[in-house]
Amino acid sequence: MNFENFIEEIKKMVKEYLGGNIRIEEKTVLKNNGVKLTGIVIVEEGQNCVPNIYLNGYFEEFKSGRRMGDILYEIARYYEEHKIVKQVNMDYFSDYKKMKDKICFRLINYNKNEELLKEIPHIPYLDLAIVFYCIVHNENIGSGSILIRNEHLRNWNVDIREIQSVAFSNAPKLLKGEILPMEDVICKMMKNRMVREIERCIKDQMETKICVTDEMIEPIIGEMMQKIYSEAKGPKMYVASNENKNFGASVILYDDFLKQFANATGEDYYILPSSIHEVILIPVEDEDEDVTQLREMVCDVNETELEREEILSDSVYLYKRNSGIVTRIQ
Repeated sequence: MNFENFIEEIKKMVKEYLGGNIRIEEKTVLKNNGVKLTGIVIVEEGQNCVPNIYLNGYFEEFKSGRRMGDILYEIARYYEEHKIVKQVNMDYFSDYKKMKDKICFRLINYNKNEELLKEIPHIPYLDLAIVFYCIVHNENIGSGSILIRNEHLRNWNVDIREIQSVAFSNAPKLLKGEILPMEDVICKMMKNRMVREIERCIKDQMETKICVTDEMIEPIIGEMMQKIYSEAKGPKMYVASNENKNFGASVILYDDFLKQFANATGEDYYILPSSIHEVILIPVEDEDEDVTQLREMVCDVNETELEREEILSDSVYLYKRNSGIVTRIQ
């Protein structure tokens, strides 16, 4: 069974399973880095906002042996949990005055998004592109973001200079930037993973949910942090992102964000784009040093650790505090 046949079979099974007066439509969405995801939307009478249920991952699971019945049940359960019964008022998005304080920006790869960039306002930046989006919150659909497209600017009767101005003003306030030592980030990740595993084991054994507090695992965390710091070798590395860890690589464009940090530490920094969500800062020890190893590190992470949508660039960048400018190292 190919993907097209799989989609048709899923549409048929979902309609039969849910019954009632529903309409099932196929929808393909262009994501970051040219990734195209195909899925379905399930529309009941009276709905004007429905979730996309992407089928690409389910198809891979099917090819690996997962039963269609299991996939059908998961899709139906997801729909029941996420469907929005009430009408959602989308008129607010057409009012620029209401939206302008929620406009932010993010960085994506230029060459990998040539098709998408034809549809959205953007500003070239090195080998990247600055694009814009609105942070939205609705009591019915929760929090999310909407990518700003060319038609939005036409409807709002504003140009890209206006959007850039408000986005660069809003982002540092709405999505505050932060720079943390790599060891702190690693410890936090390990701590969160440990908490999840302990809570899962307790639930499996006791059939109840118990929240694991910091106090309960403080001795283990303290010993773990001490070991990580003692074994850290090479130049000190830092992770720069925003507090939400979402599209946080854009913090390198916040006014004085890198400048204040570089002046405080007295260092220039290589910038490694570890994903669209964060960058790694490594102090420059020798301006004439070969950065081939750093570039290989970035490429290896992109190829082995990240989903295609999360990749920002294979490049290495340099920030020099005397100029306050980020440059791409060729």
